[in-house]
Amino acid sequence: MAVTPAVLCLSSSGAVVARRMAADLGAPVHGLSGRVEAPDIAFDDTAEHLRALFLAGTPIVAVAAVGIVVRALASVIGDKRVEPPVVAVADDGSVAVPLLGGHRGANALARRV
Repeated sequence: MAVTPAVLCLSSSGAVVARRMAADLGAPVHGLSGRVEAPDIAFDDTAEHLRALFLAGTPIVAVAAVGIVVRALASVIGDKRVEPPVVAVADDGSVAVPLLGGHRGANALARRV
């Protein structure tokens, strides 16, 4: 993958998994302020942050519920040929689901994480 992904985490319960994946991917942990301790990059508005990453073409590995990610990105989804990979991962790391960008690396990214 040419672009370093962002590993996004919304809770302290998912932070251990997020940090482990981030280390493996050489990626920063983006954490929700007040809920994730000492992230590499903190943010206050989940939907706004997800949209900004997506529109910048940054692959996203979100340790978060699928519904949160889908609702946040719904308004900016457009052309599957250019959209970055987006993967949702359960807080315990048991499941990784490619949501967008399967042909642009999401399937491989989900297998890797």
